[in-house]
Amino acid sequence: MKDIFRLILFVFACSLTVLTSAQEYTSSLTVSKDAEVVSSVPSVNYGSGQTFSIGHSAASAETKRSFIAFDFSTLPANAIITDAKLKVYAVNVTGEDLDLYVERIDTIWYEDSVTWNNQPNAYFSDQVSIPNSISSQTGWQEFDVSNHVQQFVNAPWYNQGWRIMLQDETLSADYTVEY
Repeated sequence: MKDIFRLILFVFACSLTVLTSAQEYTSSLTVSKDAEVVSSVPSVNYGSGQTFSIGHSAASAETKRSFIAFDFSTLPANAIITDAKLKVYAVNVTGEDLDLYVERIDTIWYEDSVTWNNQPNAYFSDQVSIPNSISSQTGWQEFDVSNHVQQFVNAPWYNQGWRIMLQDETLSADYTVEY
């Protein structure tokens, strides 16, 4: 019998609810790595920061992207993911046009060495679009990543985590969200 899972992923911890026909189980996962890359300092690594940002500054022509990954190896290989949400806490938001993409990363990256110059690529075919009505608010934000997590469970070698970025990185104003 396949196990059915409902996940809520947090930036530094993850709540996992396992649903079966008889019982419901809750477990926790932690972030395995996260980092920010910044175009204006393309060879600097921000993997040890306490927060990460997504944004663009028109004045300095600076763009920020963030990367995050969870270890899903504790999930059974035959798990059916019914609901998975990446839940992040926005501590600071500047601007209002913060449409974001959450994209699966397609290559290995390392928290302590990823920079703008060597950042991994991402899959565009199934990117999750986050409207500014969600991403322009401080407080908790939830992004539905159920399809991505199911893919990570079905083919664990594809789990390189996510890239979170602005949908339009050529904006003529300043827009940033800090998590």
